[in-house]
Amino acid sequence: MRIPGARTIRRVAGRVRQRFERAPIILLYHRIAHLDYDPWSIAVTPEHFAEHLEVLRRLFAPMSLAELVEQQRERNLPRGGVVLTFDDGYLDNLECAKPLLERFECPATFFVTSGALDRMREYWWDELEHLVVEPGGLPSALELRIDETVHRWNLHETTRESLLQSVYWLLRPLQDHAQQNALEQLRAFRGVEPACRPTHRTITREDVAGLAGDPLIEIGSHTVTHPLLSSQPDLLQRQEIEGSKRSLEELLGKPTLSFAYPNGGAADFNATSVSLVREAGYGRACAAYGGVIRSSTDQFRLPRFDVPDCDGEGFARRLKRLFD
Repeated sequence: MRIPGARTIRRVAGRVRQRFERAPIILLYHRIAHLDYDPWSIAVTPEHFAEHLEVLRRLFAPMSLAELVEQQRERNLPRGGVVLTFDDGYLDNLECAKPLLERFECPATFFVTSGALDRMREYWWDELEHLVVEPGGLPSALELRIDETVHRWNLHETTRESLLQSVYWLLRPLQDHAQQNALEQLRAFRGVEPACRPTHRTITREDVAGLAGDPLIEIGSHTVTHPLLSSQPDLLQRQEIEGSKRSLEELLGKPTLSFAYPNGGAADFNATSVSLVREAGYGRACAAYGGVIRSSTDQFRLPRFDVPDCDGEGFARRLKRLFD
């Protein structure tokens, strides 16, 4: 099948190829899916992802995360190297991303949240979106008790989207049990039970074991419950970092060497997080802020460029701007 816009992609690629060959990069994806509503901007459509892979095959040399880090250690960084990574372990990574990665022969690392495997429950931010934005079901004067504080909203004076963002930022730094408590309150208002939409499922333990058997796929750790590590006490950070590694190694029967900090921004993990990742026995860790890979780049703070949903031409132009 010919990729839509391939002629334009080739033209753009020819103009910018030399810029891209300066230093390797790591790309960050979350979901490869068609979503009716994507408030977190984490989904790329399968059609666009196919175009991205076409661009990468023309401009870069796709490689595994392990290969990149090994060559960095040897101070022999590849010109034009690119690594693909996926965070969170959504089912569409298996159903949509994997076939396209195989088609274009591109390796990738899938960072999975071990506690989400077989849970059959949406991530807290997805269920929050569903409970808040879905029409009806909430009182005009909404009260939520979050971390011993009562928060109030008048739905006559705010939009559902504004409410969603407000509650999201309140829940983001909390531990899993506190986030679930807030969701329970919202479920009670709506009179619903916990549920998981087919479009928002995560992969299962069986899926992970199957993925690990693919030579193109590496399974990495993304903690147990996906907390904001910088907001957590040292003991909980250790439990999240070590617990996920232990669980994945028991499941797969081999070492788990790659880690990705949840959320991954510069303020979303701290020096303690990095030290605990090293002590746990990981060999590398990825953040979620942009930057190219240099010989001097800390292998436990590897930068990644977040990829938006755009067609191949837009993707190529975006990559060009990274090096301007």
